[in-house]
Amino acid sequence: MHRTTWALTFTSMTLGLFASANAQLQFSGPTSYAAGTRPEAAALGDFDGDGDRDIAVTSDLPDRILVYSNNGNGTFSGPQQIFLGNGTSPHALLAMDIENDGDQDLVVSLKNVNQIQIVTNIGGGSFSPGATFATLGSEPRQLAAADFDGNGFADVVASNRESSNVSVFLNSGGSFGPATSLAAGDEPRGVAAADFTGDGAPDFAVASHRTRQVLVFTNNGAGAFSQTGALSVGGQLRPEGVATGDLDGNGTQDIATSTEGNGQSFGTVFLNQGGGSFGGRVDYFITGQDPEGIVARDFDLDGDLDLAMANQTSNNISTLLGSGNGTFGSTQLFGAGARPGDLQSADLDGNGSADLVSVNRDSNDITVLLNGAQGQSLDLVGTPSTGSPIHFTVSGLTGEQGNTAQVLLSCNGTAGFPLPNDGRIVPLTLDGCTAAGLNAAVFLQGTVDATGTASTPDVAFPNAAPGRTVWAAAVTINGPQFVSIVGPISFVTQ
Repeated sequence: MHRTTWALTFTSMTLGLFASANAQLQFSGPTSYAAGTRPEAAALGDFDGDGDRDIAVTSDLPDRILVYSNNGNGTFSGPQQIFLGNGTSPHALLAMDIENDGDQDLVVSLKNVNQIQIVTNIGGGSFSPGATFATLGSEPRQLAAADFDGNGFADVVASNRESSNVSVFLNSGGSFGPATSLAAGDEPRGVAAADFTGDGAPDFAVASHRTRQVLVFTNNGAGAFSQTGALSVGGQLRPEGVATGDLDGNGTQDIATSTEGNGQSFGTVFLNQGGGSFGGRVDYFITGQDPEGIVARDFDLDGDLDLAMANQTSNNISTLLGSGNGTFGSTQLFGAGARPGDLQSADLDGNGSADLVSVNRDSNDITVLLNGAQGQSLDLVGTPSTGSPIHFTVSGLTGEQGNTAQVLLSCNGTAGFPLPNDGRIVPLTLDGCTAAGLNAAVFLQGTVDATGTASTPDVAFPNAAPGRTVWAAAVTINGPQFVSIVGPISFVTQ
């Protein structure tokens, strides 16, 4: 049988190397884009399916979502406008695939009417406002998503600032059921989902601003929660945003929160001791003032998670470089607009490193900071036949000799794989699978040789035919170096 070879190179990944926690980050910009009136929050996703992360932003007067299309190099055009109901006041925003159809949809909180709303991607980055769902609380401010009940569809939790509760919405297959309400201290703000207990079921943490605590809610595996922790930030500080990730490299999900009090600001860290039990807080001073949004990403590509926070009063962004053992070193400041609140991060320019987007309420714009650190590329090389299955190998992975390179491909839209850099679960799909192959998942694995590269053996992927779109996630080189894809990457068989 005659076979042809095809290849596709992409760079949405990062290569970790050892580096000092006192190294300096290099962000170009800032570049600003007008964002209507009083923009509040952003979400990053490949809305038009071209392989680049786009930006969606909530804006008031009129109430709408603005979508900026990535030109492929971290610059943006647009925006497209998605008008919502008058007086609804859109606030928090999530990019997620509600229906598991491969398109990134949006979920927005409507704080003036105490609802969340689905905004459906109808293809090619065009959106249609959809159903709304009552929060059973007042002023929903922040949102987080994860598959809480294990049915393969992403669910949502919303923090309701004025009613001091959180609302959990379970996705039944493309739509949400009625909300479940849980008490959440006093004035809950930031919320983030992660598997703190290590049982495979995502939990969540929420910043209770006035009680000066981060509250931990543990999942029973079916999407029902109970509060199992109250992590104090002390009597002088108040928590705002929440981020999660393995900050000390022990395989468990830790918590970081942005805190402020008595004119000083910190990134406050709680390390997971195992099983969802957390140690005491450690505060890391930042030179910015009044931080709100916080993200955990490996900005310097050393294999360790770092922190970035948007400072509302000083109008800038602070970073803290992680050492890999849960401690943090030097802080740096980068420019932003007036009163930056929400902060998001993804690789926007395709160079393999995480960039930053801040939403600046008082200057009515967003700020894009592009990370100058350079990642690595990956070649996906296949030898497809004239039918099913497709045979292919992976090459071009770099690392240290003896380390292992892995790729997971899946034919099951409900399958997922944890990204090694921040613990998120990425859903995987393969277009055109037959019914017999809907649960198929294939690992490709190879060993890095003396030349510093790795190739996997020729592997047959079941029930794949030429012309189909395959989604790959989580390419990692184990050991002192690692590579991780920041989100799913697709390629088309030929």
